[in-house]
Amino acid sequence: MRNRARSPTDYGQTVSVLATRNVLRYARTRGVNNGTLARELRIDPASLEDPEGRIPLAVHRRAWALAAFRSHDPAFGLHLAERSGIGTMDALDYALWASATLDDAIERIVRFYRLLGDDLELHLVRSGRFARLHRVVHDERHRAEAFFAFVVLRARELVGRTFRIHEVRFMHRAPSDTKVHRAVFRCPVRFSCPSSELVFAADQLEMPVKTARPGLAAILDRYMKDLVARLPDTGSLLHRVTQAITRTLRGGRPSLQATARALHSSPRTLQRHLQDLGVTHRVLVEDARRDMADRLLQTRKVSVTEVAFLLGFEDVSGFRRAYRRWTGTNPTRARIRR
Repeated sequence: MRNRARSPTDYGQTVSVLATRNVLRYARTRGVNNGTLARELRIDPASLEDPEGRIPLAVHRRAWALAAFRSHDPAFGLHLAERSGIGTMDALDYALWASATLDDAIERIVRFYRLLGDDLELHLVRSGRFARLHRVVHDERHRAEAFFAFVVLRARELVGRTFRIHEVRFMHRAPSDTKVHRAVFRCPVRFSCPSSELVFAADQLEMPVKTARPGLAAILDRYMKDLVARLPDTGSLLHRVTQAITRTLRGGRPSLQATARALHSSPRTLQRHLQDLGVTHRVLVEDARRDMADRLLQTRKVSVTEVAFLLGFEDVSGFRRAYRRWTGTNPTRARIRR
């Protein structure tokens, strides 16, 4: 199977681990060995349990491709959406159920979907008697189909099965069998279109949500706004490199080769990008070690010797010298001051 070529922006973009976890969980029901798949993707299974965790977009896209391929399910994305229960999208999902109308729910998807993926740009456009939910990304087939299927199925749950889609349009080519598409969407499904969008009657936006709880929706909105504000700059290669270094820092000193591998790049390409930014991999490793040293010293749960080991120093004296070079003081005194 050939891997999808990466966009240059893939370096800076991330996806919620919840989205990747959903892919792996459905793949497991199809007989895919998740342990093997996680190792191929270089994903720590424990990291998938962090509701605020993020992974590189390139890794998430590869997870979709590998999981769909290994599952032998030609409608992988559609079937995944059908099995997406309440809470699949964490706080955003609960906010949908608390929305007053379908319009409120879809607007929340548009406003907060970045929590699940930096690459997804959505627009709800009203034009005459029709409304269109436009998805601005040319994506892997199963991921694109899963997204629109999720929106349609969730809308039916929120306002009732009378909700109807006029037409679904996808940018990718038509698969050999579209029976599942017709069963899920219950409308004409078109492929090889200039854009991906759901088209439906605009007056349906006023349909009330059966489980509306405006007070809860307002609380969840504030919570999600805070989460969005804390998301990193999606264009920052430095942030992605620092994250990769930090993930591999404990117990060793990350090499340029290891960091490049984590970012699905070559060492030479990564080095060139860093040079363009006026920084070196060695400096970023030192910065990451210093930041982690400060965090570990603040906890008071590990000794200075253990901190030295966790940061990959051969002995505690080497760590003490490095810490003095970074801060002008020794780690024991720094801990006492805190």
